[in-house]
Amino acid sequence: MKSQFLKYIKVAWLCLVLLGLVWFFSQYDWKDIFLGRSVGTSIFIILLVMVAHVGAIFTQGEAIRANGPPIGLFTNIRIFNHTNISKYIPVSGANLVVYGVMTRNSGHTTRGATASLLLLTYWSILGACTFGAVAAGLIVGIPPLWSALIALAGAAIAFGVRFERFVGIRGAYRLSYVIFGTVLLWLSYGVAFALTLATGGETPGELAIYGSAYDLSFAVGILAIFAPSGVGVREAVTALVIESRPTAEIIAATLYLRVLIFFADLSVFAIFSAATRGKLGEKPSETSPRSEAD
Repeated sequence: MKSQFLKYIKVAWLCLVLLGLVWFFSQYDWKDIFLGRSVGTSIFIILLVMVAHVGAIFTQGEAIRANGPPIGLFTNIRIFNHTNISKYIPVSGANLVVYGVMTRNSGHTTRGATASLLLLTYWSILGACTFGAVAAGLIVGIPPLWSALIALAGAAIAFGVRFERFVGIRGAYRLSYVIFGTVLLWLSYGVAFALTLATGGETPGELAIYGSAYDLSFAVGILAIFAPSGVGVREAVTALVIESRPTAEIIAATLYLRVLIFFADLSVFAIFSAATRGKLGEKPSETSPRSEAD
């Protein structure tokens, strides 16, 4: 019954989002949103999103490594590649199923595959909240510097205490890989959105707020399980934080970035598919005994 209720909530939410898009495009010409933008900047943003994917691959590899036998680089890339592109399949949870099946096929148990997915999701939320802390602080009236310091302290405590242990995830991982991948992922996404929304006259502080707001919106979007890919939620959170710009401009920027992310996903899929072709027989990577101290 809970599953059915959640399905109805998702359908209702998507209908509201669709009505909102219809209203939005009735007020603003789609050409003003998607055309007339700098081609060079758009290409650079696509490259930034691709860099973010590299960060995601780093963290995914460690999440899998912590919950079963380590896998090779090409296997890790294939799992990310197919999981990432399968989010566009119009079936709820298709990407999760792809991730689970491919992880099990790499030698992991169902329990291990599930644990790695939970750990990866936890890291994603933790990273997005850390980089989105400045934006969150603005909502409650905390100065940006204090928000950043609190976020860093919180992240340090989270990795020190390892809260995932309380749900039975106890495998070791290389912390430096996780931190590197997390920084690469959320810094790249934040900069990508800041460039999408920027007009050229912003201060570095304003650009930082733009990027932080977008990262925060990702965290809220992940937690909002009723909104597939955080649709509608990410746009609303970003617009809520960035009060210095008209809501229409913010929504236009988020929509345009979603299009660029789609092209980045296709590019990554094509490049990684070509790079991993013929590597299907790759053996698990030979790594030294796992240790939390990297």
